[in-house]
Amino acid sequence: MQTTQEVPGAAQALPRWIDLAHGVRMFVRPMTAELEADARQFANTKVREALRAPSVIAVMGGEAALADLIFAQSLAVEAIERWEGVVDPLGRPALISQERVEDLMMAEGMAESFIAAYCPERRRAA
Repeated sequence: MQTTQEVPGAAQALPRWIDLAHGVRMFVRPMTAELEADARQFANTKVREALRAPSVIAVMGGEAALADLIFAQSLAVEAIERWEGVVDPLGRPALISQERVEDLMMAEGMAESFIAAYCPERRRAA
């Protein structure tokens, strides 16, 4: 029987709802070492690609800010199972997709709100 190791200090061991900025709620998987590793691997690939475009780095406020955003996007893609308060251009509830999750994390304060709610121990350590 294979078990998934939880990240030490993880806020919750069960899937749960978290409330974010702009009235968005997300039902997320628990933070596990595997989920975090998958998100970090994906984020590292995207950061390497972004570093090839200095104009992107400047617009995002530097390498560290860009890396933080990309990690939040990657973690959200891995963690989100359901959401509320996210709508498509016609005002209908939006389906979850990688592109929509990444776009949502670009909204002002959303990536920070997600990290603070999903893995608050990471925020305290920063």
